[in-house]
Amino acid sequence: MCKHRRGFQQGHPYFKTTHAETTETRPSSVWMPRLDMDDFSRVVQETTGGLLTVPDADGISGSSKILRPRPNRRLPLTESYLQPDESQGPSSEMRLLNVGKNAQMWNECYTEHAEQKMCTSPHFQVYREQQVGLCWKESLKCVNCEYHSRMYKLYSEIETGRCGQRAATMNVALHIGLQDSTTATTKFRHILTAMDTPPPSHTGLQRTANKVAALTAQATMDDLRMRRQRSKEDQ
Repeated sequence: MCKHRRGFQQGHPYFKTTHAETTETRPSSVWMPRLDMDDFSRVVQETTGGLLTVPDADGISGSSKILRPRPNRRLPLTESYLQPDESQGPSSEMRLLNVGKNAQMWNECYTEHAEQKMCTSPHFQVYREQQVGLCWKESLKCVNCEYHSRMYKLYSEIETGRCGQRAATMNVALHIGLQDSTTATTKFRHILTAMDTPPPSHTGLQRTANKVAALTAQATMDDLRMRRQRSKEDQ
């Protein structure tokens, strides 16, 4: 007598478990966040036919799909002021320079250019520059020939009597003045930005502030020690 099966049940001898998809065999999909407009324009390229492609490092378009770009992140007002404005070029910004060393740089470059006899009508402009806190290093070049000068330090340095790079006088004097003020380094950077002057990095300002604070504390302790010694001698 034939027995009838009562429907389909998992675990039945005829159930093929080899086709079951598990988390180990399922291909994992990589989630990528939506790019903003700036990143989207750098990654995606448009063909002559108007198609959007995503080429790899070799310039070959793959099968990757990319989502439509999201709007650019709106910066806070104070952070937007700290962004460099390159619309008018770096020559429109303000610089804190030592007047004497700046004049020395221009005079030496003019004399050196005349001795090399490279052109008869020199026209100098800033070739390279490097920011050192509030101070700057600059070099000049002539746009009418191939002349360019060495880097000049347009600031004075503190004589320590030791080897190595010496600190700029203006950078140390800044933190000595800020010790007697309620203005912090963050607010000071905002003030410089409002003056169209490139502010130093927050890390560099904090590092110099810590060194100046340690020297000030040591000088204060030495002064108190001398005062106590004088009081004992007077007694």
